[in-house]
Amino acid sequence: RKKVRDSTPNGRSGPLGFQLVQLFDALVEFNVQRRIAVQLHFQRLDLAVSVPGVGLRTALAAVIRMPELGGLGRGRAAALLGVAPMDDDTGEHIGVRYIQGGRARARKALFLAAFAACIHHNPWLKRAYKRLVGNGKAHTLAVTACTRKLVVLLDAVFARGTPWENREGMPCPH
Repeated sequence: RKKVRDSTPNGRSGPLGFQLVQLFDALVEFNVQRRIAVQLHFQRLDLAVSVPGVGLRTALAAVIRMPELGGLGRGRAAALLGVAPMDDDTGEHIGVRYIQGGRARARKALFLAAFAACIHHNPWLKRAYKRLVGNGKAHTLAVTACTRKLVVLLDAVFARGTPWENREGMPCPH
């Protein structure tokens, strides 16, 4: 058998060698893009964990299951999660507001986080919860409203790119 001499200066033979170089370059570029994406996820995890009442599991659920957070706005973030109030109005009939749709797994994680936060950890959500329950709203409705406030808060923290700051006397939005 004769050995085939390399015809290219880089030591690879013909079109196969060129394809290997292209494949290697594409893999290097993919690896760089992947590392950038992982760094972005870690930054977003740090931002999410800075919010009182949001632990690592909830932060992971928010970052992985709702990657759009940070560029949505209040109504769209709540609708994406499935906690935006939908109306049941027709004509002169004014129906009860309800929630529907959205991303169920992310909603479950954020609902449980909001439940703990509005009872124990987050003074902002505590005030909202106490105000709603004081006005005669049911517990589940109040926690769902706090879930909406939590996802809006996470969206704002991601959009701003700075961690949560707990300021005394911060107004509780309605």
